[in-house]
Amino acid sequence: MRFLKSTAWPFIAIIVVCLSWAFVNGDKVLENVRSLQSYLGGSTAVEGKWDNSTKNDVNPPTWLTKQAEYSQVCITIKNSVIDGAITSGKLSNKMPFDYVFLSGEERGLRDTLDAFAFDKVSGKKIYFGSFTIYKKGDFLIVEADETAQKFFPKRSMLLKKSNTAFPVLGAQDQPQTKERMSNSH
Repeated sequence: MRFLKSTAWPFIAIIVVCLSWAFVNGDKVLENVRSLQSYLGGSTAVEGKWDNSTKNDVNPPTWLTKQAEYSQVCITIKNSVIDGAITSGKLSNKMPFDYVFLSGEERGLRDTLDAFAFDKVSGKKIYFGSFTIYKKGDFLIVEADETAQKFFPKRSMLLKKSNTAFPVLGAQDQPQTKERMSNSH
């Protein structure tokens, strides 16, 4: 009986209070859980469009001008899965297309990604190599494995150009069809 009074009842009361609070604030609890899942499953620090272009830079940093080859990476992350695109000067010179797909996954709770480049040609998946991508200060470092070095630089330091990797086309950006053009006159 002494155990029931001194230990069990306070413990039961705490459980009842916590459950009552969860039932009353259930919608807010679910919203917070979803926000936490989204935060843990994505890395806004590495998402976006990154490249090493010096275009429109009046006084580009020396490290940027020393890179021999152009590279660009567009990355989105959802539930620790990477979707994106990657290009380089070598790829554009060797292939009839400018970009290939980028896929992979984020390492747990770090701004480091393990990714691979691929494309589908005539229904067949073509593999272009693997990358380790990580954030170092304001830069995104892209390190290519031996296979990827045939199409991409061994190591690229990129600057963030946009927080959005793939901007959504608005009505003003979409090509006008004949029907839309005839309705506008």
